[in-house]
Amino acid sequence: MWLQGPAAEIQGTQGIEMLAYLKILRPSVVLLAIFAVVVGAVLSGFLEIFSIAVAVVVVALVCGGGNIINDIFDYEIDKVNRPQRLLPSGKISLKSAKIYAALLLVASIAFALVFLNKAQLVLVLFNIGIAFLYSWRLKALPLLGNLCPSWLAASSFLFGALFVGIGPTIILLFLMAFFANIGREIVKAIEDMPGDKRAGYRTLPLVVGKNFSTGLAIIFVVFAVLLSPLPWLFGLLSIYYLYTVFIADLIFAAACWRAIMDARKGQMLMKVAMFGAIRAFLSGLL
Repeated sequence: MWLQGPAAEIQGTQGIEMLAYLKILRPSVVLLAIFAVVVGAVLSGFLEIFSIAVAVVVVALVCGGGNIINDIFDYEIDKVNRPQRLLPSGKISLKSAKIYAALLLVASIAFALVFLNKAQLVLVLFNIGIAFLYSWRLKALPLLGNLCPSWLAASSFLFGALFVGIGPTIILLFLMAFFANIGREIVKAIEDMPGDKRAGYRTLPLVVGKNFSTGLAIIFVVFAVLLSPLPWLFGLLSIYYLYTVFIADLIFAAACWRAIMDARKGQMLMKVAMFGAIRAFLSGLL
């Protein structure tokens, strides 16, 4: 029989709550980190499926937990910038979010301790510390508040490579991701200016202005794009990488242009370009 009345309403409410707890992890950001771990491992020549799967779980837990911590500290700001988000809208309570984040991060440490090597465990602990410091204090500071999340995003490639060792291809990929992420984070800070100003933050756009910040963001992205041919020029990846990364570079160019007019749409397009750039590295193995 189909559920009717109160039973159907309860089931529907539970479904919405489960979706909320998934959404607060920011699945697109988590997916990007997972993709980066796999690429880092494969480019380093490490192909043990179980170990890579564990690394993927660990990074997903750290990334998701870090995103929740950020939302907790941004609660007051999001009331202005993004009142529809899960915490300010009341769909998830602050207490539940704190417990959820703690469980995810403790689980990530446990998995790393049991299944991964010491270098990866150290990186997990370091990144959890950075994620907390960023959300607590560093986010409010000009430029430093953009560097921290960029490190957290780009270090996923290093995490995957640490099964074997960090070679020149991984270093180039890390640098490209790091600089592109700095550009995107600056654009995000421009988008968040109203709430950040109310909270008393001194983010880069609030210190030097929107126009200067937009120009600086574009410079970082352009620098990442200029680095993109090097893996092929140095003979590290095949010509297929160059073809694929060229498409990602075009998307980055469009994102920069879009960021001048609309910060939100610009940074979202940059995320699409990042997926394309990561895919290009895999194509270069063919």
